[in-house]
Amino acid sequence: MKVMQSLFWQLYFSIIAAVLLIVMVLAGLLLYDDHKTSENDFYRDSFFTVKPLLNSWEKDGEIPQALLQQVREVNYFEVLIADDEKLFQHLANAEHISDIKSAKIYHQMSDTSLFLAVYALADSGLWLVIKDLDIDPDSDMISEQMREDFELELREERDFQTNMQISFVAMLILIAAVLMLLVKRIDRHIESLLSTNQQWSKGELSARANTNLPSPMNKLAISFNHMASDMEQSITKQKIMMHAISHELRTPLSKLQLALDLLQRKMPSLRSEPLLSDLDRYVDELELLVNEILTLAKLNHVKKLGMNCRLELYPLVHERINELQQLHPDKKITTKGDKAIELWADEFYLQMLIDNVLKNALKYADKDVLVTLTAEKTAVCMIFEDDGPGVAAEYREAMLLAFSREDESRNKNSGGFGLGLAIVDAIVKQYGGSIRLGESTLGGFLVHIELPYKPVI
Repeated sequence: MKVMQSLFWQLYFSIIAAVLLIVMVLAGLLLYDDHKTSENDFYRDSFFTVKPLLNSWEKDGEIPQALLQQVREVNYFEVLIADDEKLFQHLANAEHISDIKSAKIYHQMSDTSLFLAVYALADSGLWLVIKDLDIDPDSDMISEQMREDFELELREERDFQTNMQISFVAMLILIAAVLMLLVKRIDRHIESLLSTNQQWSKGELSARANTNLPSPMNKLAISFNHMASDMEQSITKQKIMMHAISHELRTPLSKLQLALDLLQRKMPSLRSEPLLSDLDRYVDELELLVNEILTLAKLNHVKKLGMNCRLELYPLVHERINELQQLHPDKKITTKGDKAIELWADEFYLQMLIDNVLKNALKYADKDVLVTLTAEKTAVCMIFEDDGPGVAAEYREAMLLAFSREDESRNKNSGGFGLGLAIVDAIVKQYGGSIRLGESTLGGFLVHIELPYKPVI
């Protein structure tokens, strides 16, 4: 059950179980104490009952029948004198439980709440037996006064038991409610930490966890904040350094381009030299690298991309396909899916996303590239597939990092700087979307992108 997988509910039910166990132990102790109290009460009542009978026996050597009957009616006990044989009959259905002074106390086996006491009559071989009576209020064998007294006693006992049961249930409900409030408070503190963590996962490293929490959660929040501060400083330094390096590279790059241009003008004969052509290509690649680094740095600095342009997705994708396919005339690009998707987005960055994924697909495809566009209730899906060599599962996650390579052979033969998919990932994150890399139905590589979608009205 999902409920029992929650730490909150595990803690709550554990405390409730502990409380119930404590209540059960206490109830057992109270029952035992009540039993011992009932036993002592019976001895006290029985001794009070037989005291005049014992006094009469010690004084006169006999117990008058009238006195015996009077004691029976006043005290609601069955009182009788028995010899050894009759005593044995009475004790056949009784269990000895204790000896209190001169009395032997027994349980009546027919009902363990009924007691029986035996007192010895001195120098006679006879016994005085006192038994609890299981009185039936409707019996004709008891007097009206006895019936009223007994009914009152039963009513008071029922009322007491009812009040105790209601109090017990009310106490359990109160304990459960208080525990719910306390444990729920802990759950809210944990939720606040999770909320801050989610902000960090979205790149909002300036967010801070609330440290005004009970110990030890406040220590955890302080530790999280220190970690976020360190990460924020580290990432800020990296962004500043990347941006500075990119700008600093532009100056020598411009000088190099100018020098090559001047050299070609002064010595036209060098234009046919392969080395000079290579230098031009190297300069172009270096300029492309600088531009991509600046683009990635800018994307990392921007809080959120604008969505100020109404775009038709299919025509935009088709336009980018037509332009890029001119550079790869030997490759075929097929488009399918919904042709009527309209959304709000930043055209420049959406076009950059499409270009980078298509360039990657065209670079490694053998012959075919497939683009699928679909729109769901909350997301636009763009799926790019190729029939190239693909990428092993263990390398896919790393391909979204800047300057990543699948392996050494790819590094040597593929060209590029490993920034294309990193830029795509940064754009997708700015839009609050998701990207997944996998295996294509064509046998090669697949890039599955989902962007939040709100239909244009």
